[in-house]
Amino acid sequence: FRSALSESSRPFFHWRAILNWLDRGRWGASLLSAGGLGDFAFAREHEYFKGKDWLGNDHTAPYLVPMGKYYDTHPEYFAMHGGKRLPKDTKNMRVTLCTSNPDVPRIAAERMIEWIGLQRDKRFFFLTDGDSGACRCPACVALDPLPDRCTDRNFRWVNSVAREVRLRHPDKVMMGIAYASYTKPPLHEAPES
Repeated sequence: FRSALSESSRPFFHWRAILNWLDRGRWGASLLSAGGLGDFAFAREHEYFKGKDWLGNDHTAPYLVPMGKYYDTHPEYFAMHGGKRLPKDTKNMRVTLCTSNPDVPRIAAERMIEWIGLQRDKRFFFLTDGDSGACRCPACVALDPLPDRCTDRNFRWVNSVAREVRLRHPDKVMMGIAYASYTKPPLHEAPES
């Protein structure tokens, strides 16, 4: 069996990574320690996040719309699974958002702009949902062009936040993920430049 091979001296992606413990330099991933990736480790001991397990840079929803700040007054900001909103004690990296709620992109954009302001030397910032599946509330599901095809909805949220960020920080790059609920290619909503 013989297959065609393509070689590139300049990869398409500006930044790429696989978890450091998986990569260890074998796959040519950009190192997180290279200094170009926004990091919110400074927030791990904040009351919103402390004691709620790992707060990682690749799932930014819990930082962008903190449960500790909003849950008591606005549980509707958070994803619905099985007909119920996520519980208040959801672990940090499992916090997913109800991206159809019009307040969620606004809050996420404000927090992203604030975060970038704290780390102006960084260029790349993850703009991603949590690691527990996309919201299944009726309003979010109605945004999907086909059942269980959440990628368009995700790009709609990411693009709306990125547009606001671009007004203040046009040199920064917002990064998403093609992972879990968002592995199927979008049908209508493409990522903006």
